[in-house]
Amino acid sequence: MSAIAIDGPAGAGKSTIAKLLAKQLGYVYVDTGAMYRAMAVYFSQNDINPDDENAINGAVDNIDISIEYKDGVQQVILNGENVTSLLRTEETGKMASKTSKYAAVRTKLVALQRGLAKKTDVIMDGRDIGTTVLPDAFAKIYLTASSDARAKRRYDELKEKGENCSESVFELQCTATESQPGSNDIGSQFASVQGVRGAGEWNLGWGQHTATQELADAFEEGDPRKDETLLYFIRNGKDDPESIPANKPYGEKPISNADVIAKYFNKKAYTDPAMRLKFTKGGYWVNIRLIRYADVVLMASEAASLARAIISSSGICCSSTESHGSGRVRRSCTVTLLFLMPLTCFSS
Repeated sequence: MSAIAIDGPAGAGKSTIAKLLAKQLGYVYVDTGAMYRAMAVYFSQNDINPDDENAINGAVDNIDISIEYKDGVQQVILNGENVTSLLRTEETGKMASKTSKYAAVRTKLVALQRGLAKKTDVIMDGRDIGTTVLPDAFAKIYLTASSDARAKRRYDELKEKGENCSESVFELQCTATESQPGSNDIGSQFASVQGVRGAGEWNLGWGQHTATQELADAFEEGDPRKDETLLYFIRNGKDDPESIPANKPYGEKPISNADVIAKYFNKKAYTDPAMRLKFTKGGYWVNIRLIRYADVVLMASEAASLARAIISSSGICCSSTESHGSGRVRRSCTVTLLFLMPLTCFSS
């Protein structure tokens, strides 16, 4: 049997390349992440507490996971049962996140992955695949990409996952049902207030909180954030449809009322046309992301900058014992850091 191992940083395109290679060469692409989730399914089905390491250690020996393909689609088999449909549930994701840290889980999965490689030609991607899982692989590829390309790929992946993805820390849950497709009692007016102010099929909202030309001009040429921020539209009877680009990802050119004076609508209120047809044009079913992971990182960065500025201006941060004398000063510095950010700015 032959094996190919692909390693590299997150967002480099490992999975994309691995799947293409597997299809081209007739190899089996082994989704190692799906195997972690399959193990999590077993723990959930057997009511195993994810915080009980002893119970986890005792359960792994009862688990067998394999990868099959049916009509070109990957199927994950857990102890003879196809559990593919259970892998992407919120419960499975949480269980996998909590249990993947245990050494027994990782050791068991490495053994299963090596077992698959002995049975058929495989391609695996992930961290340490070439060094730990498949050290004797026929070919080892370290795949990387520019930071811009990796960030863009990661962003596209998160967009594709949609609501409640790993980017979202705190998300207001809205919904719609078959019995109440147009109800705003179980949703939010976020999309309706800022939606396209038009007629007929484009009567999507009130058109408030619109962007100005100054905002559009602030983006540098080629900045992908521009198309993610601004919703381009045509004023009915006034604008040439060819004068604006189609809005991604749905390829639409919304038509507003002729009296709209705004230059752009808010792209964050742009809704899926299939969902508009199924439920309501008002978009009451759109979740609201109140805190994103990026917001947390930005706040941490700003807090760190503030801490450095305060410490620098106060002179309490020292690089040696001689600079500020007594231990009381160093302890004061430590307390300041605990309140602001856990920075390391002194050597002793």
